[in-house]
Amino acid sequence: MKKRDIPEKACAYCENGQRLIDSESALCKYKGPVALDFRCRRFVFDPLKMSLEPRKIKLNTKIETL
Repeated sequence: MKKRDIPEKACAYCENGQRLIDSESALCKYKGPVALDFRCRRFVFDPLKMSLEPRKIKLNTKIETL
């Protein structure tokens, strides 16, 4: 993953935060319940929390005949 693809620092992508059931807030290991866009100095990016869009694959539909 390139550096420019990493989103802005936020609890939604932090290793120390877990989303709560209402999904509008997160439970931080250090700060307690916070908003998903909250930022603190203990931010550690967790790439598994990022939702990626699947890439579209172009298929070669031309069939060559002999």
